Amino acid sequence: MVLSYSHYYDSVQNSIVQRYLAMGHDETAKQAPITRNLLTEELLKAELTPYLPRGLLISKGEIIKENKSSGDCDLILYTKPVIYQYGSVTVVPYGNAKAIIDVEIRGERFLKAKLRPGANPSKRVQKKMNDLRKLTEFADKVLCVGLYGHANSKEFKWWNTTKREFKGQTPIFIFYTKHNKKIVSGEFERLIQEIQRLS
Repeated sequence: MVLSYSHYYDSVQNSIVQRYLAMGHDETAKQAPITRNLLTEELLKAELTPYLPRGLLISKGEIIKENKSSGDCDLILYTKPVIYQYGSVTVVPYGNAKAIIDVEIRGERFLKAKLRPGANPSKRVQKKMNDLRKLTEFADKVLCVGLYGHANSKEFKWWNTTKREFKGQTPIFIFYTKHNKKIVSGEFERLIQEIQRLS
């Protein structure tokens, strides 16, 4: 039996989710949150690399625009030449940065940051709103990847019904729903399509 492209991409997405979940299975090992975040970014980078358009590269790093720095970016999609590269970290000039991928374990933060600009957001959501605003100064496209969301939240329900028509500056992708442990079908494929439009 031959898998369709959508089933194939869903299987890749499921693999990402399962490997992410496996990071926290050892209850005796207390991981530092920053290490888990780095592992998640590396996992996503490894899975995206085979699908990048020719000439497009992906790395953790920062973007320099005139005399300003973006600060640490989870993942940057860029073209060469770069300012500096060492190991898995790259410093990219503004003109060569095609997109930033912001990675969050809890995808709900993206949804709340996008949906509550006029409300009284929590400090965490306010920080996420400010972070996303800053990132848009350094790349024309910001893609937000959340590992999980809560399917019963009003933000998730809104996103799930509007994501295909999302025309905003900040497309959001969420891979699975934590409470019922199901992947959200089509999200990795949708992310790949968005990246391939950058070529």
